[in-house]
Amino acid sequence: MAADAEARTLSPRKAGVPDTRREQPDISLAVLVLTLLAGHFAFGANRTDTALEFTLLYGVGFLVARHLTSWGRAAAERWRGLITPAVLFGAVLAAAILAMTPFAIGGRNPIWDFVPSAAPAAVLDKSAVIIELIKLGGLACIFCLGALIGQQPERGRRFLHFFLVAAAAYACWAFVAHLADPRTVMGVAKIFHRDRLTASFLSANSAATLLGYVGVLMAALLVERIRDSAKQGWRLDRIASAAGPTIIALAVILVGVVLTASRAGLAATAAGLIIFAVWEVFSQPWRRPSMRFLLIAGGSLIVIVALGFSANLLVSRLSDLSHDAQVRRELFESHWTAFRASPWSGYGLGNFYAVNRLIATSANYEDLSYVRALHNVYIQWLEEGGLTAALPMFACIGWILFSTALGTLRRRRMTMWMRALVAASAVILVHGATDYALQVPSIAATWACLLGLGFGLANAPRGENV
Repeated sequence: MAADAEARTLSPRKAGVPDTRREQPDISLAVLVLTLLAGHFAFGANRTDTALEFTLLYGVGFLVARHLTSWGRAAAERWRGLITPAVLFGAVLAAAILAMTPFAIGGRNPIWDFVPSAAPAAVLDKSAVIIELIKLGGLACIFCLGALIGQQPERGRRFLHFFLVAAAAYACWAFVAHLADPRTVMGVAKIFHRDRLTASFLSANSAATLLGYVGVLMAALLVERIRDSAKQGWRLDRIASAAGPTIIALAVILVGVVLTASRAGLAATAAGLIIFAVWEVFSQPWRRPSMRFLLIAGGSLIVIVALGFSANLLVSRLSDLSHDAQVRRELFESHWTAFRASPWSGYGLGNFYAVNRLIATSANYEDLSYVRALHNVYIQWLEEGGLTAALPMFACIGWILFSTALGTLRRRRMTMWMRALVAASAVILVHGATDYALQVPSIAATWACLLGLGFGLANAPRGENV
């Protein structure tokens, strides 16, 4: 693997001596993108054994990049800003481990009275907690790998371009596969959502989260393409040539979100796009919007709204909103009550299914019997980890996003991409209030990697190229 420009600056060549070494494609970036994509095609790596195999890949990948590549060693010597998220993440792990001991904050769970030969704990299933801790370690590794990449702006840009090319191909495949046979996923019959686009997942809502997330990033790539082509003057043919493929990719992604018929997914995608658009407009030197800009923005809005309401399935699901909201309310209230019964240490990471079976009654059985994850990532974290683990996790993610957003004010390069990464995260955070996409390991890994990338870009060492 060839060293890049950043590594070469550590040993500058003599004046007048040309550098004959060519800049080679960075294979490691493509390998990382393909690994993330492979997780999606493994049905989201949603089986425990598959999730652990990918966790091993993330750990090995980080160690290889950190110690066996010249750019990784150079980046690791200079990266900074990781102390605060590392401390918060360490607090999450410590709280989860403490909950497996007799010294758990808030006391032990009474269920251990029926197992007198075992050490009591706050958690219900200790093995499930251990598995989740290993998976969290893998997410930490891929976050750090993203942060390493973000230490050099051009490498970060190349990674984003690789990622979005792969995302566009994935969205095209999902669209064609749905048209070919909406009742199956890669030859496997769907249990639910037989008439909705699910991409490589078994849930259309998970597909909506992933497609909405990459849709915001694709919109950022479109802005970059238009700006680069407009530097030599506004010519429609030049802009169409430069931005045409990106426009097509963005259209396919947005059509994919609509075909998922996910109401909250569509709303979260719209929220992410609006946040990015407004933030991007007001981050530029203020001037009165031109008529051309207003026509393009207004036309795009009309097309998106018309696209949404032209989907009969989505319209029909909007008519069922009140019934589905009642089901969600019953689910949330049942598990919120369970959280309040053990607020400090919770019931253990990965113990949702065990809790769900324990709190099922004749009144709520119909709503609780078929779920394997709570359709609210925040309540599920509170229930599983308790306040001692959930609050540090929320603070860790909040700090990462805040630091990335702050980087848009302190840096000169890649600021648009930092804004896009924060706005895209809004898709996941908004949809996470009504669905469980973050419980899908491949989606969590993709987000962790790009969170690390944004954090690395925002906290890269200052220099003439940053």
